[in-house]
Formats: sequence, C-alpha cells, structure tokens
Amino acid sequence: VVASYATVWRAQPISFRDLRDIGLPRELLPVRDDGDLLGALVGALRALPSAPEAPCAAGSIFAVVGEGEGAWDAAVQLARSLDLDERAVVYVTEGNAPAKVAPARRITALDQLSTRVDRWRKRSTPTIAVVDAPMNVKAARWNRQALAALGAEAVWLVVPATRKTDDVARWASRLGRTDGLVVTDVDASSDPASVLQLGLPVAWLDGRPATPGAWAGLIVDRLVETR
Repeated sequence: VVASYATVWRAQPISFRDLRDIGLPRELLPVRDDGDLLGALVGALRALPSAPEAPCAAGSIFAVVGEGEGAWDAAVQLARSLDLDERAVVYVTEGNAPAKVAPARRITALDQLSTRVDRWRKRSTPTIAVVDAPMNVKAARWNRQALAALGAEAVWLVVPATRKTDDVARWASRLGRTDGLVVTDVDASSDPASVLQLGLPVAWLDGRPATPGAWAGLIVDRLVETR
C-alpha cells in the first residue's frame, strides 16, 4: 500500500479536498504535507475519541444494536474476537428474526427479558445481546425499553458506512445511549470516513479494531484506488 501510494503521490499529490471527498472531517485533516500521508494521517487520527473495549467479564451483557441480519453478523464476529461461539449471542426483536438465528436464542417480548438477564448474569462468559433496531421513529420506544431492561455494560451500534450521518445521528439520539460504533459495509461507501463526523467512538471498522492506523490504512487504500 505504501509503495503504491508513493507512486500515486509522485504522479499527482493528494489534496485536502481528496480527503474531504471521502468524508474525513476538517478537524482531522493532517497538518503536515511532507509526502508521508500515512504517517500524517495516523498522527491526525490520534485525536479521535478512544475506542472502547468490549466487556468480557463473566456475567456481563454486551448490547450490539442494529438492523436485522447485519447486526447479527457483526455480533457473531465480535463474539469470535472474544473467543466466544454463537451460543453467547442472543437476538432481541419486536419483529421477525433472521432465519439463521436459532429459535431458542430469540427474545420477542420485553417481559421475557428480566428472567433471561438474571440467567445471563450467572454465566461464566459474557452474553452478547443483539437488539434489532431499525432506523425509524416507530421502533425507538421499544428499543429504548429493551436496552433499559438489558442493563448492558456496553452498547455498540452497528452502522453501515453507506448510511447518511444525519440519519445515524438521529437514530443514536433516539436510542439514548451509545458507547461505541461498529462500522460495516466500508467497501460500498464512497465516503467511508464520514461516520467520524458524528464524534462518537468507533470501536470496530470493517471487522477489526478501529485504531488510528486502521483508519489511516483504509483512507490511503481508498485514495490509491480512486487514482
């Protein structure tokens, strides 16, 4: 990647406008221009809010909030990163669950949660509770109640990079609590860094921890691809 970027840089230097076009907020633009864009980006991106850590203590509850199958897949990936299998993942929904979710792991009524939470608190491992939360106003009240009943140690929202940041901001506000974001579908977005405009900590980026280096690598890759 670095060699490819160097070739592109010599042919046509990257401008701040190029960085803004892929969504990088103005306050995160590099302050130096010495030909080492990757290093400059890593330095600038250290100003990002610290990425939270997933709760991993016995009996803890980790809420992963998002829409349908995408939220489930993200939660399963997070479970694997914690050395857990799918049995640690449950699905809380007011509607229908994806077919891949076993019936025994579906919770479809709020009054079922208190008993389940008591059981999960006695486990020797964490429980990852996927809360199916469509980005619409009608679902907000039920989702807030579900999150309150869970009493989770952490609440992470699964955000496709293709969604408008204003829509995501309103959705997060309606839910009432966000400790971190899980950004998915990066390859499908023309401005994958725009999620940083929300000012919320990004915990995971396209299946890996969202470190400044991961963000910088993604941005440089995207710039190289578009040249």
